[in-house]
Amino acid sequence: MKPDYLWTDEELTTEFVVTKMLQWKNDFWSWFTECVYTIDEGNLDEPVKRAPPFKYLKVLSDTIEGNHTTIVEKSRQQFITHFMCAKFLWYFLFKPYSRCILVSQRESQVADVIATRIVPIYEFLDPRFPWPLLDKRSHIKNLEIEHPLSSVGYLIMGLPSGSDKGRGLTGTLVWLDEFGFQDNQDQTIRAVKPMVNGPDSKLIITSTP
Repeated sequence: MKPDYLWTDEELTTEFVVTKMLQWKNDFWSWFTECVYTIDEGNLDEPVKRAPPFKYLKVLSDTIEGNHTTIVEKSRQQFITHFMCAKFLWYFLFKPYSRCILVSQRESQVADVIATRIVPIYEFLDPRFPWPLLDKRSHIKNLEIEHPLSSVGYLIMGLPSGSDKGRGLTGTLVWLDEFGFQDNQDQTIRAVKPMVNGPDSKLIITSTP
């Protein structure tokens, strides 16, 4: 199903497209509210919906930007997971020297977030804008998404909790998802700390109670 995009073909002049891309590069919230569409598996009649501009999501966005570490106690249906997946994709699109790392309990959970949340957000982007072209076979893996034009390699990565696979990596954005249910929490924190030592690195911890 094709999303109901905000602009007509007549409105999308070259100048307009360039202006919006420059704006979105420095304004995640604007890109999130204007470009992000997600799938609501509970609504089969209208499953594709534009991201909701909830005030608490704007507060979360500002909090992440203004702090090194952000801890969020979330409940279901708050759109936090979709929000964080959109945040990962925004870094991927506009910050080609970044690296976003998702840590969850199991590899299968990481793979599910990438396949059912991050990839659909990319696929629903308005194709009339110059997004990087991703090939599912060469750029999108089970636990990684590679930017075709970046020398960094995998800009979005997933790791199981307690894993030493991230040893030596530096993360721009590291997200510990459902951290309250992860095993080896102390080990995970010890492994993550060196990843977020950079001046622009950020750690986000989310969990339901």
